[in-house]
Amino acid sequence: MADKDIPAQIHFAEDEDIEKLKHWWKRNGTGIIAGLVIGVTAVAGINGWRVYSEHQAEEASALYRQMMGAAQANQSTAAMTTATELLDKHGSSGYADIALLMLSRLAVERGNTSEAQDYLRRIVGDSKDPALRHTARLRLGLLALETGDLAAIEQLAAADSASAFVSQYQELLGDSYASKERWDEAEAAYDRALAELPGNSLSTRLLTAKRNMTRNSARVQ
Repeated sequence: MADKDIPAQIHFAEDEDIEKLKHWWKRNGTGIIAGLVIGVTAVAGINGWRVYSEHQAEEASALYRQMMGAAQANQSTAAMTTATELLDKHGSSGYADIALLMLSRLAVERGNTSEAQDYLRRIVGDSKDPALRHTARLRLGLLALETGDLAAIEQLAAADSASAFVSQYQELLGDSYASKERWDEAEAAYDRALAELPGNSLSTRLLTAKRNMTRNSARVQ
């Protein structure tokens, strides 16, 4: 079975090595959040494209398509150049947020976390699109998870305790607690994340798997 082919329920026997959980977490721990963030970004990007293309010049939509095409073709330099041009020429449009997200992603790929955070903070501070602001905040949280900055993630989750994105923030918090082997707190965060999901959510299965793993890991200790 591939690492990401996670069954509906994952249980570790009490005599199994806890390193199995750590290995799985290292490779797949942020998969759900990443998928949700990509989904939000795609929807927001499409909506921004529709609104702006109806009222502004063709150049912006052409640059947007060029940027996305370069990214999909793994042409990082071309994607960065086009994103920068899009940001410079159409910085007051919804396209600017997408360009900043692209520049942030490319900075992460280059290993420049600080630059990536700067781009994301610009979206959080300036974007008029609530979904994109949350997308940027969640990506900031993922970067904090990579660096082990639990305090930053706790702050993000506390600040958005009443938003429509509570489930994603609580899942991120659970991932952070799990990375620190704070299993009881991780389980509680996953429970809160599950409680905020609609009944037909595709995320329920994988969130349940994470919750079950933390529960069983706590018993192993």
